[in-house]
Amino acid sequence: MQILSAREAIRNHQQNDYNKWNSTKSDPKLASERLLKDIYEPFIVPEFKFNRTDNVFTIGSCFARGLENALSSEKISILSVTNEFDKYPIAGKGITRSGYMNKYNTYAIYYELLWALEHLNLKGEFFIEAGNGDYIDMHTNPTLVNSDFNTTLEKRNKLRKIFSKIKECQMLTITLGLIEVWYDTKNDVYLNMTPGPRLLKKYPERFELRVLDYNENLSVLEKAYTLLLKHNPSLNIVVTVSPIPLQTTFTSKDIVVANMKSKSTLRVVAEAWADLHDNVHYFPSYEMAILSNQNKVWIEDRRHLKGAMTQIIMEIFKKYYLNDYNNWDSQIERFRKKL
Repeated sequence: MQILSAREAIRNHQQNDYNKWNSTKSDPKLASERLLKDIYEPFIVPEFKFNRTDNVFTIGSCFARGLENALSSEKISILSVTNEFDKYPIAGKGITRSGYMNKYNTYAIYYELLWALEHLNLKGEFFIEAGNGDYIDMHTNPTLVNSDFNTTLEKRNKLRKIFSKIKECQMLTITLGLIEVWYDTKNDVYLNMTPGPRLLKKYPERFELRVLDYNENLSVLEKAYTLLLKHNPSLNIVVTVSPIPLQTTFTSKDIVVANMKSKSTLRVVAEAWADLHDNVHYFPSYEMAILSNQNKVWIEDRRHLKGAMTQIIMEIFKKYYLNDYNNWDSQIERFRKKL
């Protein structure tokens, strides 16, 4: 619970120019007027800034990959960007190898940090035999073709090496994705990917779906925080919620309702986590996507952001958090015209 004294609450109210939803008088700072615009831009008071010389690492889904691209364009060192997987064949058309790094739930994030930062020497104990001599690392994203045991272990060790670079970073961004998580009852671990029909047929009693609630997600993030601060005490962490909706739900709910539960849970968890720690900061990318003009935000599938919209969100991120960045105004206008 956040508790403010009466004096502090009144001071916040007096100093915050963006504190009102609507009024009888017109004011461009009112929420009612800002939300009429095609692009909703939140008011942010940054609690830290990073420099172009800083090392940055991003964890999350395709939204995290978008942040990598935006920061790389500023010549910032992004240690999560890698070519380590370039030699492995991809699983299909339209798939990028960078997606192999994607993490979709809080457990997947925590496991990867644990294995990398604690130098745990995994030997394939979590791999699942898929048949035909192939093994699957269910803690990755299925963007690369399944491979034999040794090749799968080789890829796992590369992931551990990449994630260990967080120790060298000044800023880490974590994007939370979903709360419907598959669980491997044999290995007693949560998975990053969904078991496909082939695995479910081969192991009909092995997997179960778990819908993680607020307490569980926050608890896992707290474990991740302890690990991160143990190995990098000066790290600043920016947490966001991916606006990308669930592709499908395995509950009995309407997909729209299930997605709203997922995002709402993670949205509350993200800011609660930030409230607990001075070096964890919430960035409202989710709000920017869902509160802007929806016809401007999404491509035809209503699931993926238009490239220009992603760029606008990234420009706003750089506006508030990147030191000595003054080009955001013209860049936002340039991308706005492409929507």
